[in-house]
Amino acid sequence: RDGLAFPALALAEREAGQRARDSGVAWVGITNGHHAGAMGLPVRRLAGQGLVALAFSNSPAAMPVAGGRRPLLGTNPVAAAFRAATRRRW
Repeated sequence: RDGLAFPALALAEREAGQRARDSGVAWVGITNGHHAGAMGLPVRRLAGQGLVALAFSNSPAAMPVAGGRRPLLGTNPVAAAFRAATRRRW
């Protein structure tokens, strides 16, 4: 409980990728974890396998929305990746 989420995230990435390839869609969740790092890394790896990947996380309010004054958002709320037609990176 409340441990680093890296091992759980690695397992979730493997399971989601395999299940999505097998059935066309997959959804995995991690609960009672702590820091999971940059959520864009696993979704990017899944996109490299030809999958569309989304990751969402919750965290305490740490920063305001654009133009805001009080913290409202966590530091890593959403990550998304999908394969592009070209290899151009932004």
